[in-house]
Amino acid sequence: MPKKAYLGSYFSSEELKEKYRTYQDSVEARIWHLLWKIFPLIDN
Repeated sequence: MPKKAYLGSYFSSEELKEKYRTYQDSVEARIWHLLWKIFPLIDN
């Protein structure tokens, strides 16, 4: 059985959006973009 990943809310939605928009490296930017997009699903 696969292990579960737990995500904490260390950054606000606006902080994630800013990180996504400011990264120059496209791979890093896409990772932050994914986190920004799924943030409403994990924000309890």
